Amino acid sequence: IAALHDGYLETIDRIVMIIVRPPCGHRVEHRSCVVLHVDFCAQHAMLGERVAHVAPQGDGAVAAVTAIGMFEPAETLARIQALVDARENDPQTFEDLATAYARAHNLADADLGTEVDESLLGDAERELLEAIGQADVAVESALAQNDHAGAVTALAGLRAPIDRFFVDVMVNDEDEALRTNRHRLLNRFVDVFAGVADIGALAKK
Repeated sequence: IAALHDGYLETIDRIVMIIVRPPCGHRVEHRSCVVLHVDFCAQHAMLGERVAHVAPQGDGAVAAVTAIGMFEPAETLARIQALVDARENDPQTFEDLATAYARAHNLADADLGTEVDESLLGDAERELLEAIGQADVAVESALAQNDHAGAVTALAGLRAPIDRFFVDVMVNDEDEALRTNRHRLLNRFVDVFAGVADIGALAKK
């Protein structure tokens, strides 16, 4: 790890911290955690070395993947690589999608749930809801097969409908029923990404 460029040490340390920390949350002196700790440590250097190959273009992808949870080293790398590849192949789509996701995440209100009243939806909202349903199924299927590239591709399909939504729809409408329903729709949009990445980390700061 020490051999990596200084600019990436913080990113690598973040992965190492998440992967090495025992699931019980206790210090590794606890005997029940020692074997797991040693196993992760054995893979620690390998992961750090391989992540270096996707940096610097992978720095946002590393943050996006590690933000959602702890995975085995090989899966962590596969998720990072899938995001890096997708962004390199279609940078504008993923920049726009990341920006829209960050905006949706900031507006979403998890306390309201995700139960959308379809009778209150306009055209742009209905289009987004349908796209969310399709993406949700595609993402779940892809992840079940460890097809991380497929999961990322499914998320990319949400770019056009979420863009239209933000152009055509006033989220914080004066009508409480409409406002609540739109927040619930955004909750559903954000939830589709939960098992893949915090894609807002790819947005330019």
